[in-house]
Amino acid sequence: MLLPVRAGLAPSAVFRGLNALVREALLASCSGRTIDESTLPYGLWNAAQANLATDACFQALAVAIRALDDEGRLQLYLGVRTASSVRQLFTDPIAATQEIPEAVNVELRNLTTHLFKSSSTLAGITQACGETVMDHYNRYSAIHPPGNGNVCGICATEYLAQRRGRIAANEQWRAPYDHLLAKEKYPQFGIDPDNLMPICNTCNSKAKLAKDLLHNLAGQRRMCFDPWTENFQGQVNLNIDLQDISPGVTWSMSPQPLTNQSKLATWDEVYRIKERIEGEFSSVEVKLAEDLDCTDLAAFKHSLTAKAHARKQFERRTPFNYWRHLLYRSLLRMADTDLEQLRTLCHATLDPNGDAETTYGI
Repeated sequence: MLLPVRAGLAPSAVFRGLNALVREALLASCSGRTIDESTLPYGLWNAAQANLATDACFQALAVAIRALDDEGRLQLYLGVRTASSVRQLFTDPIAATQEIPEAVNVELRNLTTHLFKSSSTLAGITQACGETVMDHYNRYSAIHPPGNGNVCGICATEYLAQRRGRIAANEQWRAPYDHLLAKEKYPQFGIDPDNLMPICNTCNSKAKLAKDLLHNLAGQRRMCFDPWTENFQGQVNLNIDLQDISPGVTWSMSPQPLTNQSKLATWDEVYRIKERIEGEFSSVEVKLAEDLDCTDLAAFKHSLTAKAHARKQFERRTPFNYWRHLLYRSLLRMADTDLEQLRTLCHATLDPNGDAETTYGI
């Protein structure tokens, strides 16, 4: 995460309940016994069985497991009991994912996909779990702690979802819940609350897609941050290069400790952070003129200081506030001669009314 997840936020009760049900269904089918409802939210199994499509998915999984021989069922049972958690896989490059027979994997994928897309909204299931997915999202995206604001914590470049006026909280749009480990490759985590995080549409549908956080394109295991407890604060920098005809912003990483270099590289490769930030500030003089007082150097420096503080203070409220804060803080370290050169370029973008001119590439 770029913006750290605040402590004290309870996970989604629906995802937690359904994930527990899937695990219990695996163990019960391997053991040849019925579901032990004492380990689940009261009424959850009955609510799942009451929906014909949901019940059919559970039945298909049970049939696939019964088709295994005794040794196969034993190994699957032991694997479910001892499997590494999502959180372990994020932070421990040696932790292995569970090997699941392909026939079982297919039905497990069908089940968790169905639960995520359809069953998580069923009235009986949400009643048994005590809240809806939207209830959890509203807690997650609340401005005040333990909420995390309405800005994507992965990139800080986009709203999680636009808020609409005069619309009830449970009827607002919500962000997609990203499967941090892709549900197609890791169906055992398809409904795991630790594997489901609200992120913006660009991170989810344009940058990440089904990329694998655990393995690179060559299939080699890589390291990544645990987004629930780790963050990249203080490990990325923005600077302006004044050597070219038009100034450009460069994005760089300065991880401490050095072991975080691999984790930062994974974050950038998966979510395309560097190119998105440098693209936003490709016409940096226009962006600065929109936000700063370019009258003279003194006014320019004063507004840099004030805006850097304000942008940091509201980084969870408005997209790119985090990145503008980072950029302004970097500019304040520049020599006055370079800062004056930049101010002059910014001032030149203003039209006679004092508004920043916008230029569009062809």
